[in-house]
Amino acid sequence: MRDFMDSEPELEPFEDEYLRAFWRLVSERRGGHIIPYSEIVKYATRLGLDSAMIDTFVAVTWSLERAHAEWAKSQVPSSE
Repeated sequence: MRDFMDSEPELEPFEDEYLRAFWRLVSERRGGHIIPYSEIVKYATRLGLDSAMIDTFVAVTWSLERAHAEWAKSQVPSSE
C-alpha cells in the first residue's frame, strides 16, 4: 500500500476537481454503461462552466471513465 501512495501523482487543483466530479457522477451510470452526457452537462452547468469548457469537461470525464474501466478489467483474475 505504501508503494502506491508514494507513486501517486500530485494533482493540480483543477485536476482534483475532475476526479471529484467523476466519482460523484459514477452513480449516474445506468445498467453499467458510461456516465450519460446529459448528467455530465448538468453537473458542469451547476459548477458554472461555460459552454466551451463543458465540452472539455465531458471529454475528461469520459477519459477517466475509460481509464477506470481498463483498471477494473485488469483487477479481474484471468480464467486460465
